[in-house]
Amino acid sequence: MQIKTISEYKNTLGEGIWWNDKSKLLHWTDITEGKFFTFNPKTKKESFEQFNGKLGCFAPCKNGCFLIGMDLSFYIYNPISKKMKKFVDLKEEPTTNRINDGTTDPYGRFWVGTMTSENHKKEQSGSLYCIYPNKRVKKFLNGIFTSNGLAFNKSGTKMYFADTGKDVQTIWHFDYNLEEGIPMNKKVFTKTFELNGRPDGAMVDIDDFYWVAGVEGSELYRFNSKGEIDDIVKLPVQKPTKPVFGGDNLDIIYLTSIGRGYDNSNNEVNGLTLEVSNHEYKGFQYKDFDY
Repeated sequence: MQIKTISEYKNTLGEGIWWNDKSKLLHWTDITEGKFFTFNPKTKKESFEQFNGKLGCFAPCKNGCFLIGMDLSFYIYNPISKKMKKFVDLKEEPTTNRINDGTTDPYGRFWVGTMTSENHKKEQSGSLYCIYPNKRVKKFLNGIFTSNGLAFNKSGTKMYFADTGKDVQTIWHFDYNLEEGIPMNKKVFTKTFELNGRPDGAMVDIDDFYWVAGVEGSELYRFNSKGEIDDIVKLPVQKPTKPVFGGDNLDIIYLTSIGRGYDNSNNEVNGLTLEVSNHEYKGFQYKDFDY
């Protein structure tokens, strides 16, 4: 197994990493800096677009645009024209909150969680929403410290969600009604109090194992269907935030991390985006937002 950095940029709060299998490009966000990154693994060329807000998460759209979750609103961003248009607001959210982790289900709906924004007293005020392509917004959970860990298995029968809060550190799984887009039978999948890291961003591999970044633990965890640790990948960053499978064969793991300003370390790797290769695991491509 080999681990190397792929980006020259040092993120303050790197997150939301996404592999676009059509374009063979990797994207991620620096939330607090409002930056949307694009990296080409073949040419090693990277760039970013600067937005005026905290860019929590995003997803490619079927029409080539991106659904961008910033502060408490979603926008459609056209990477060719560089134009943005408002899509929908999260009107039920406290103004002290912001959008955090998000992902699509196999039908192209976008699931997103919220949390208290930086520079505000941490509250258990986060929620879990589903954003529909017709601009409908539906809330499913509330009372969350830090919404994270959103992921689906390939068949769309299982949904995962986590709360990173230090006193919670819980990952739940749901039976998922894919036709209706409804999670049911919420159960505790696992807790991470006995691990080095707390649950952050996540993904599911082609064999239905759940992967989650262990923020503050310098580790990436792979869990089996019973919520038991199957593998631990040691990482050179203290605060990994989200993994994604990418590459031509979807057998490379890319990871974002938190950098200086959010830790007291002199570790020069913190904040960089990593590539984990030469391993036995493989993923699948998540669906574009159905827009």
